[in-house]
Amino acid sequence: MTSGRGGKTPIQLAAEKGRLEIVKLLLKHGAQVNAPPAPRFGKTALQAAACCESPALDIIQILLEEGADVNAEPAMEGGLTAIQGAAIQGHVNVALALLKAHARVNDPPAIKYGQTAVDGAAEHGRLDMVKLLLEAGAVGDPDTGFEKAVKAAEKYGHFAVADLLREHMHSQAA
Repeated sequence: MTSGRGGKTPIQLAAEKGRLEIVKLLLKHGAQVNAPPAPRFGKTALQAAACCESPALDIIQILLEEGADVNAEPAMEGGLTAIQGAAIQGHVNVALALLKAHARVNDPPAIKYGQTAVDGAAEHGRLDMVKLLLEAGAVGDPDTGFEKAVKAAEKYGHFAVADLLREHMHSQAA
């Protein structure tokens, strides 16, 4: 199916809006589960479902069952992987489902306006998400560790997140 208004395919839009029955119908009629995101701020159907305000786990499960690429590259500008989107929004249950499907927690951010999963979770004060990502094997920059995430957390008053990341970096250095 071709992309419509705003460069989104119908399945991307339905996934973003949490419309389960429409997603099922589109898949039944051959919608491309891995249609690429628009280059500017676009998302695959799975990325859209993972980062919407009220994600529907059933949509995420159906997309994964239909072969959605859990590690699809983000749009070049303002894009995010599914796990990065879930991390930013603080959707722990979504992140758990994505991790079960082998989502990579250390994928690089979009070239422009992107964030790693830990950076995004830290900036938005998602303490439980940061814990989950660290437990799942998230690693910081080889030179600076999680300093970028620490600074973002502090900038927005998320001191518990900053402390957790500092403790993690200290324990890794020991």
